[in-house]
Amino acid sequence: MKVIHLLSVSALLTLFGCANQTQPTGGPKDKTPPVLLRSIPEDRQTNINPKEISLEFDELIKLKNAKEQILITPRVVQEYEITSKRNRVYIKFKEPLNDSTTYTLNFREGIQDLTEGNIPSDLQLAFSTGPYLDSLSIQGDVKVLFTNKPAKDISILLYNSNDTLSILNGPPVYLTKTTDKGHYELSNLKSGAYDLYALSDKNKNLMAEVKSEAYGFYPEAIKLDSSISKINIEIQNLDISPLKKLSARQSGTTFEAKYNKFITDYKIETHDSLPLHSNFVDETHKSIQIYNPLNIQDSLQIYLTVNDSINNNQTDTIYLKFEPTLRSPRNFTMDVKLDKIFVTDGLLNGQLTFNKTITQTNGDSIFIYLDSLNIFHFDSTHLKWNKTKDQLTFNYKIDPTLLTTSSSTSSSNKPPSPGTKPPLVKENVEKETKTTAPADKSPQLYIGYSTFVSAENDSSALKTTNLSFTKPELFGIILVEIQTDQTSYSVQLLDSKNNVVQSVESIPKFNFNKVSPGDYRIRVLVDANNNGLWDPGNILTNTPSEPVIFYQSTEGNQTLTIRANWELGPNLIQF
Repeated sequence: MKVIHLLSVSALLTLFGCANQTQPTGGPKDKTPPVLLRSIPEDRQTNINPKEISLEFDELIKLKNAKEQILITPRVVQEYEITSKRNRVYIKFKEPLNDSTTYTLNFREGIQDLTEGNIPSDLQLAFSTGPYLDSLSIQGDVKVLFTNKPAKDISILLYNSNDTLSILNGPPVYLTKTTDKGHYELSNLKSGAYDLYALSDKNKNLMAEVKSEAYGFYPEAIKLDSSISKINIEIQNLDISPLKKLSARQSGTTFEAKYNKFITDYKIETHDSLPLHSNFVDETHKSIQIYNPLNIQDSLQIYLTVNDSINNNQTDTIYLKFEPTLRSPRNFTMDVKLDKIFVTDGLLNGQLTFNKTITQTNGDSIFIYLDSLNIFHFDSTHLKWNKTKDQLTFNYKIDPTLLTTSSSTSSSNKPPSPGTKPPLVKENVEKETKTTAPADKSPQLYIGYSTFVSAENDSSALKTTNLSFTKPELFGIILVEIQTDQTSYSVQLLDSKNNVVQSVESIPKFNFNKVSPGDYRIRVLVDANNNGLWDPGNILTNTPSEPVIFYQSTEGNQTLTIRANWELGPNLIQF
């Protein structure tokens, strides 16, 4: 009997020991958020200056990023700490709070239940160190300027207007953050005049890093004597740092001037008006490369004037000098981009992009080949160079009857039939003329050898691009009507990735034709000052960006869904 008894106790101890090592499983998932049972001080209590704030919940809780998520306004300058123990949270201040001040605590997602991470619903606490609570509020919405999408988790920063501080140089008096829908509310505010900002504060320092963080501002001081709403802000990435030349020296076979930010435009001048070839090194537009076609031996003084996106400009005096080098020039590249060609109109539109400035063009070596009887050459009316001559836009109207009657529409993108004898191609490709035909009989854009010569005497390679011909019934049409007093604006059709697929300038009634099936939005950039450009604004001068407007239906929907052979509209935009 004793043995059995001992075994039973041992088995029970083993059983309970195993049970204590794992949590019980099963049962419904806890979706109930913690409920605040009591707080010290109580919500809306006055005439109190607590050294510690405590909150008691109805279940075990945990903190998550408490210093980031739990917002105290006005901003508490003195040190404080936030801790938790079981079902309680403690906020301890090392120095007294300001007298006669209303404080508001927004707990956001800083407090969660222990098991599932549920957060208390709209948990806030307000109290005053004086005899009354400030009760004014500001609320509104924050959106991303170029997408019109709600900007979530954006810091909303409020400063006294008579202060010299802003998001560029110091912390705010009041702050909060936007919800997932981009909405914000600053509550329990004192009456006064305020400046309002929105900031994607990635580094959590409550100041704008203008090179990497999106931000926005309300362009007028807010005179707060009653609660106000619909104070909306649009944020964008805009580098307002001063223009600065980082370096100017030879880099391989070219001379490069590097700057600290995106350059929108530049101009090079010399005393003797010498022709210098130059262009941007890459798409970042921070470096300008100058070529040496004149075989400059001595130092040449030039004046380089650069402009940025906020209309700042700077002129630098640079001494251009090319030393002998063993480095080879960069490889010469050419990219071809062609739009769809529709059999009903025969319009061929495209673009050639080069990594170097072009100094010579052999127009006879670039042509459209439909078949052996239909070869079309470009002339100056079909071609347009950009300012730095590294981008060539071209357009050509092919007789639509050739696309419907010739074999080109049926043979598009297909190789020659077996046994077909190819057209003659001259053996000496360097001396080819407009009579040369491609070996591949498919319809194509043909760019022969040495059609383009760069500022470093590179010759372009042979490049052929097959042409495809499309029936318009596979696409749709979006009808647009603009009602406005503005005379200068750009209407853009955006795809689902916010890429501009078509653009129309300052026309009140038009169609977006040949639109591929899919979802689209319409964006309007308004040139309010009629300077021919859309201006992004400038926080330094408190100048807001020019308007960016999105089409919205009467039901509030921005998305336009187009299908094959559909005509959608008219879609009315008023501003």
